[in-house]
Amino acid sequence: PRSHRVITNLIALWSRQGGPAATANHLVALTDQDPGFTYPLPIAARAWLEASQPRQAEQTIRRMFTLLPGSSLPYREAASFYLLVDRPSEAISTATDGIAQFPADPDLHLLQARASLQLGDREAAIRSFDEALRLRPDDQLAAAQLARLLVTARKDSGSRARALALVHDLQFDQPSDEEVLTAIGEVGQLARQIDAAQRPR
Repeated sequence: PRSHRVITNLIALWSRQGGPAATANHLVALTDQDPGFTYPLPIAARAWLEASQPRQAEQTIRRMFTLLPGSSLPYREAASFYLLVDRPSEAISTATDGIAQFPADPDLHLLQARASLQLGDREAAIRSFDEALRLRPDDQLAAAQLARLLVTARKDSGSRARALALVHDLQFDQPSDEEVLTAIGEVGQLARQIDAAQRPR
C-alpha cells in the first residue's frame, strides 16, 4: 500500500535484517510492483549510498524521470541527490533543466541557489534565492539566505537596506528554524559592523 508510515516501519525492519543494500532492494521492488509509487526511490538512493554503491544510487534516483515525465519532482530529487554527493555542477544543470520546463517551481530555484553557493558563485545564488522568494514570498529560509548574501556578497547600502528589511519581516513572523535564526543574527551583526566602520570619526 502507498503508506509512508508503513514504509518507514519497514525500512527499520529491513535495515536490521539485511543492512542498507537489502533495504534499497526492497524499496526499489515496491516501485517495480507499483510504478506510480515513486516515494521509495529517493530513500532507496540514500540506502545505496550508505551501502557504498553510488552508481546504483544515481541510477535509482534517475528512474524517476522515466516514471514521472510530466513532473518537476524528478528534477528536484535528482538535484538534491547531486548536492548530497557533492556534485554541485550537476545539481545546477539538473535544476536549470527543470526550471526550463517548470519555471514557477520555487524548490528548483532554491536548489539552484544552494548549488551556486557550493561553487562559490554568490551572485548567481542571490538571483536564484530572489526568484524563489518571489515565487513563494513566505519562504523563511529563502528570505534568510538572501538577506545573508546581500550583506556578505554586496557592499552597497541598497542591498544592506533590503537585507535588514527581510530580517525585520522574518522577526515579525517569529521563526523557529535554527538556520533562519542564525542568519537573522548574522545579518544584524554584519549590518551593525558596516555601519560602525562607515560612521565618521
